Amino acid sequence: MRTRILTCVLLPVLCLACDDEPERARPNGANGAVIGATGVTTDALNRAVARVSVCYRGNLGEFYEAVLDLSNTQGARARLFASQVACVNDAPDCDAANACLGLRFDDCVLAPPRCDGTVAVTCFEDDDRVLEERQDCADNPDGNTRCEPNLVQCVGPDACETSRCDGDRVIDCFDSVSYLTDCAQVGETCETVDDQPQCVPPERVACDGPCDGNIAIDCIGGAVRRTYDCALLGFICNNATGQRGPCVAAEPECEHGMSRCVGAVAEICIFGGWLAFDCVQAGGQCAVNDDEATCRPAD
Repeated sequence: MRTRILTCVLLPVLCLACDDEPERARPNGANGAVIGATGVTTDALNRAVARVSVCYRGNLGEFYEAVLDLSNTQGARARLFASQVACVNDAPDCDAANACLGLRFDDCVLAPPRCDGTVAVTCFEDDDRVLEERQDCADNPDGNTRCEPNLVQCVGPDACETSRCDGDRVIDCFDSVSYLTDCAQVGETCETVDDQPQCVPPERVACDGPCDGNIAIDCIGGAVRRTYDCALLGFICNNATGQRGPCVAAEPECEHGMSRCVGAVAEICIFGGWLAFDCVQAGGQCAVNDDEATCRPAD
């Protein structure tokens, strides 16, 4: 699994056009709001996503999902995320920014993945570059602190026999290898549901609908699981849509999946709203790559 500052949800993005001037002011989701317990503002996350896109060719569409998912993140996971965002934004160059995520380019020899102590090391080709990715399992916020040599993955420190709950922690057991999920990191507890351990809310509140004002509600088994504040993105919660969160633009002005360059700014359309990323501030430029407008290194 790749080490990312973002939840890995890739949204399909199609290029609409590369315009010279914007038609009107557009929301960009970077409104200074603080994202849950992380202490990270949407402005800081916006800059970090653009920087990662320039330095690693990441996907700008991850910003939307990251804001919503991280609004529920707590504890060590929240602290790790905050430190990575700060590290990326403060990095003097792309090598330093990539190192914040455990990434290093052009200095490894293609070889099978391996464990280097507690560090999972993967070396592979990425377009015209050779990429070494290092994930230190000792820093895993869920407690998967051991690098399993046969899998080259971060796993639980102990062997297991069955999947079960251990306090607030889910222990998933596969072939005697344990994979831990700390439910407390998202304010939940572990409970066995249909013979499977899973994270559930500590209190069961019935779901009356997908929205409570501007708060989007994620339901499981007819009860509230998590909530997402659509205002973090400058969006509203819309009862009429079946989209997850369902956070959408108050006044839709584009088709979901479109993207374009507006000067040096990359804009992507997420559920009717334009999200803007300043590529120059991130050390790059807006460019169309594989029919997608995004931030890339400057020529």
